Amino acid sequence: MDIDEKIKKALENKALDISPDDAMLDSIKNSVEKENIYMKKGFTAKKIVALCAAICVIGAVTAIGSGKVVSMSAHSSRLDDIKHFPTQAELSKIIDYSPKYVEKLGKYDFDFASPGETEEKDADGNVVDKYRDISFWYKTDGGILTLGTKPDTHTEEKNGEPIEYKGKTLYYDSIKYKFVPPGYELTAEDRELMDKKELEVSYGSQEVELKDNASVVWTDSNVSYCLMDMDAHIPKDELIAMAKQVIDSEN
Repeated sequence: MDIDEKIKKALENKALDISPDDAMLDSIKNSVEKENIYMKKGFTAKKIVALCAAICVIGAVTAIGSGKVVSMSAHSSRLDDIKHFPTQAELSKIIDYSPKYVEKLGKYDFDFASPGETEEKDADGNVVDKYRDISFWYKTDGGILTLGTKPDTHTEEKNGEPIEYKGKTLYYDSIKYKFVPPGYELTAEDRELMDKKELEVSYGSQEVELKDNASVVWTDSNVSYCLMDMDAHIPKDELIAMAKQVIDSEN
């Protein structure tokens, strides 16, 4: 799977691990759907990697619920990808926080790191927060495995099954994503599963695809982390063990 395909699939995975209000969710969906159209038309220079809605916006419920932040956008360019395993000294020139990350995550080798920039805006379009972030991608036989990181800018709730580890709370969650073409009409089963929060539907693909998504999110030393498995089908215990490995690593 090349980088274009990886980014495309990450773009399609939206609103992970947060419970935004309707306005926030609509904003995220619209941004992702528009970007899917850009990708199909070949606007590679305009890749807007909406990891704020997919990987690196980790449970910003409090800020959203307070009415301060109503939309987010994340920008990234493949020209900035780091193809070698970076040092903290290299990262310090890109971001202003020190994330933990590992060269081998479980049995999966490091592939590349992707720096980005995220903006959070209020209802009037004013920038409430702006920060540089970075995600680390790992090689798999299929699907996506990525460790998203960002500065912990909010005191927030997180969704998922809580797991206590060394004084930290990790949250595991899994959900199916159904990617559908524009104009797709939701079935009664779709609506039922969406009401149960067992399914998310994303418009913009060329055909109907069903993908499994699992994630572990946590905060450590003012850095938010989201370890995401999208259709790589990594067992729950293994994914949680990877999160613990990152916590145990030295930054």
